[in-house]
Amino acid sequence: ITVLLDIQAILPRNYFPTFALELLNKHKSINHDDLMAQPPLWLQSLIWCELLFQLPFFFVAIKVLLLKREIAFASFFRIYAAHVSTTLVPILAHFVCAPNFPSNKIRCILFLIYAPYFIIPISLLFAFPPSVGHPSFPTSTKKEE
Repeated sequence: ITVLLDIQAILPRNYFPTFALELLNKHKSINHDDLMAQPPLWLQSLIWCELLFQLPFFFVAIKVLLLKREIAFASFFRIYAAHVSTTLVPILAHFVCAPNFPSNKIRCILFLIYAPYFIIPISLLFAFPPSVGHPSFPTSTKKEE
């Protein structure tokens, strides 16, 4: 999604294959996604974060999960999850509060399209609570003489 759709909001159209351009145009047309039709500066800045931070971390995370080393990287998963979920707050708020939607049905559809990108990272916060990935300090077991 990031590579094919989201970054179309920040990079020139000639960087993308025709099918990706058509897919985004279809989404904008069918779902009336005004954010992607005319991306405001705040959204463009979030998409730059997605490209420069979230996308590279995604590949690191896949490798970490395949190597079953997720506990060692729990802090990074929490940072990633907090960052991604907070970037969705203004987007979801826009769909809830912006006055320019043709109908509440369109508003709800867009909210539901974007909601998983909030829910899945939040679930990572629960999967890696702050106690996971921190070394525990053993208590002394020496018997006093």
